[in-house]
Amino acid sequence: VFGNVGSMISFRVGAEDASVMAEEFSPIFKERDIINLGVREFYIKMSVNGEIREPFSGRTLDVPAVTQDNTARIIEQSRRKYCRPKAEVEEVLQKWDEAAAKPPSKEELAMVEEKFEEPII
Repeated sequence: VFGNVGSMISFRVGAEDASVMAEEFSPIFKERDIINLGVREFYIKMSVNGEIREPFSGRTLDVPAVTQDNTARIIEQSRRKYCRPKAEVEEVLQKWDEAAAKPPSKEELAMVEEKFEEPII
């Protein structure tokens, strides 16, 4: 797949992936360089006007400081969208429990006891 890639970027990766990526960034960057990249640091090889340029290093922008704590709002929104009231869930679980405790009907037993021919081995 890498043969069809024009531009390639790599952040820090493990040793196994670094050996693959180092082939793409050599001779400028070695395997150990890729493994030792710091937070937000990267190596990039770009295709400019159809021509592959020498790899170079870069660093992403710093993450802006948090100015507002939205934790409670996010949790509440998640609960509204994905949760159900506890009583409703307990009711469903109770119905499942009752259904599991009920002995099988004759029809259900007949389905289980259906005879099958021995497989040919």
